[in-house]
Amino acid sequence: MIDQIGTYKIVNKINNKIYYGSSKHIKKRFKQHKSQLKNNKHHCLYLQRAYNKYGANNFEYIIDFPCDNIEDALKIEQEYIDENFKELYNTSKNVSGGDNISYHPQKDKIIQKMKISLKRKFSSMSQEERKNIYGHPGEKNPMYGHRHTKESRKKMSEKNKGRSSLYARIVIINGKEFRSISEAAKHLDVSNSVISRRIATKKYYYKYPEKIKNICPKLRKRFSEIAKNRTGKKNGFFGKHHSKKTKELIRQYRKEHIPSNARKVIIENKEYISIREASRQLKVHPSTIIYRIKKEKPGYAYKDNL
Repeated sequence: MIDQIGTYKIVNKINNKIYYGSSKHIKKRFKQHKSQLKNNKHHCLYLQRAYNKYGANNFEYIIDFPCDNIEDALKIEQEYIDENFKELYNTSKNVSGGDNISYHPQKDKIIQKMKISLKRKFSSMSQEERKNIYGHPGEKNPMYGHRHTKESRKKMSEKNKGRSSLYARIVIINGKEFRSISEAAKHLDVSNSVISRRIATKKYYYKYPEKIKNICPKLRKRFSEIAKNRTGKKNGFFGKHHSKKTKELIRQYRKEHIPSNARKVIIENKEYISIREASRQLKVHPSTIIYRIKKEKPGYAYKDNL
């Protein structure tokens, strides 16, 4: 067998089912397949199960289509898999890698293992370590030192008009229906939090309708199931209360902690390290300050915009 570039087949002689692949060195790739199958460690579970059931002698390794370069081989492999995927042992539809889970027979088991592994990994890391590795604070952020132009913001605004989030809820204000709190806020020229607070305080002219059209039944059911597992005795904090000491520690932490994405603000010629700090000192809600900055109210601005 001459080692070469191209596509190949691993054929089950009993039922003619195929595993299809491509390689720069087909002969070397066949040896890898045989070794992995023999040691019960092949990445393709369907092929491994068939090998265990029928035995090594019932599988044939065939060069299907010789090519001059790997790019041509990958194109042929992709076309073959697209046309015959349901009849193959292959568990991935994409020859260039990526998603190897969606069609895997043990998909749920793999996802569960990944979740456990990630939880274990993150629990062993401090908040600072996680931020340094996975966050993009300061100069690490690709948008650091940049701002969207007015033209870009306008384009994004136009693109998002008419869209409705899966989590959006219809709001009725003085008999008029709005698709979301955001839409109502824009129409009435008030901040989102103003409407949210009035709904929360059960003022008669703000309410959610009984039937929420914007959320699909499956999503509502999923949210309901999640909520059931967090209420009453199922809640890990059920029957417990933070001690005064713990409350004070939480308060101090929140007071001193400055998020990596915090932006300094100037309000009436006075500088504050963040919107939250400004809201604390001025005794107004953060959303009120954000709203005034967005509306370019005189005396309110982000420092980096000046």
